[in-house]
Amino acid sequence: MTPLSLHAVAVPAYRRGLEGLAAMIGEAAAGAAALRLDPAIVLDQPIADRFPTFGQHARGACRHVDGDLSRLSGIVLGRAAPVATFAELADEAAAALRFLAALDPAAIDAAADGEVTEEGETFSGFDFIARHSLPHFYFHIGAAALILRHHGIAVRDPSSLWQP
Repeated sequence: MTPLSLHAVAVPAYRRGLEGLAAMIGEAAAGAAALRLDPAIVLDQPIADRFPTFGQHARGACRHVDGDLSRLSGIVLGRAAPVATFAELADEAAAALRFLAALDPAAIDAAADGEVTEEGETFSGFDFIARHSLPHFYFHIGAAALILRHHGIAVRDPSSLWQP
């Protein structure tokens, strides 16, 4: 029996989510323009007290990909510059996709049995991705879609992003 590969589990899921997020960012830009909404309202205005904004959720999804996988692969990434426009946010999603494509599958798989401590809990590399990173990644994408709908911008159902 072949063991389950962390790379084979994580990378396709992150890729589908990032591709969907990139499309959602395009839909957000087009929808904001069509509705004559100030892009800053869509990107940076909270819809509820202490709830992250669309921009924060979209950036959070990207950072779960590059931040969490860089921890496992040992690749050191520079911090992304603050995002102020839909184009910059789309660039961040594209950069996360490029990072994902450049990952060495063997480096990710080798980290599956390593240890990662996050928020006071210690995980194996595999469990860190499966039980922490991917659920948070999906949450950020779903929340980003809901925020766009709150602003009246039509977006696809985010659950389609994590269907095989």
